[in-house]
Amino acid sequence: VGNYLNERKREFEALFRVLTIQNKLVGKFDTIAEPHRRFVREGKLTLVAKNEVHPVYLFNDLMLITDIDEKLEGERVRKSIDILQMIIEDVPDTPERKHCFKLHPV
Repeated sequence: VGNYLNERKREFEALFRVLTIQNKLVGKFDTIAEPHRRFVREGKLTLVAKNEVHPVYLFNDLMLITDIDEKLEGERVRKSIDILQMIIEDVPDTPERKHCFKLHPV
């Protein structure tokens, strides 16, 4: 019973996190709250080619790159990437860049 309750609690917390992120988003975007979607991690993503830093949210099937919209007091979706349709290529670390990767369509 304890294991079942702990698992249900983790599922609820993951769904709640997805809803919390969705409520931070402003502007036009497809809903991110889907029954199968689970939150994995959030952080900052640097787009090397443009030297821009963006908030990023990683889910089990989706990567959401956003921009801060101070005027609307939220985050605007810059790009939504279906990671199940991508190949992730590790890029070796250099003294200037660490933890880099490239995304390629399948």
